[in-house]
Amino acid sequence: MSARKGFTLIELLVAMTLFSVVMTAVYGAFSTGAQVWRLGERDTQVFQDARVALTLMSKELRCSFAEAGHLFLGEDDRSGDRENDRLEFYTVRPPLEPGEDREARILKVSYYVDEAPGGRGYVLKREEEVVTGSIPTEKETAARGKRERPIEMDKPWRCILAANVDSLDFHYSWGEQWVPVCKKGFGMPGDIRIVLKLRGEGKRSEIRRFDTAVHMPLKPGKGPPKEGLR
Repeated sequence: MSARKGFTLIELLVAMTLFSVVMTAVYGAFSTGAQVWRLGERDTQVFQDARVALTLMSKELRCSFAEAGHLFLGEDDRSGDRENDRLEFYTVRPPLEPGEDREARILKVSYYVDEAPGGRGYVLKREEEVVTGSIPTEKETAARGKRERPIEMDKPWRCILAANVDSLDFHYSWGEQWVPVCKKGFGMPGDIRIVLKLRGEGKRSEIRRFDTAVHMPLKPGKGPPKEGLR
């Protein structure tokens, strides 16, 4: 009986078929794993942006400058179904601008939604201005009416805190009821609710909602007139 020296054609075809089946399964598992990893990485960036933005806003609001409470401004701006509110107030914090000293200064800080560079979506921006002059008192501001005395400040410095912003919404409370605006003269609210919605990358990405409430440590102002609540 002669010894076999190789494989038959049928054996080779069977082996190649089994190898193809195994490699197809391995590739499918690898592709699915890579896709899940990419989605997880995108979600991680979204959660990180939201955490940084909400933490910074909360800290700066809690350090609001009491003597400028009458200049606290919260604008309600809706573009279609998207809330693009703007918040403007004075706080006592170290500037974030690179090159500035780390000592606490009086800053005028603004948070708002703006078009992203290149026109692709929207971003959350923070703007700071270091106050170098005196801030008008509430009586002086009321006496001047719409003719506000300009406050001396350094040039504004802006940075992007979060990308792929879907909406930014602020609500304010001086007691039991929440209102979507805080006009100058209302005074410092007692509580502020912040809702930030971010969209992940990709056409089918989900919109993630992040919200927090900030209790202001300072005595709240008079708030809006009752007929102005809505």
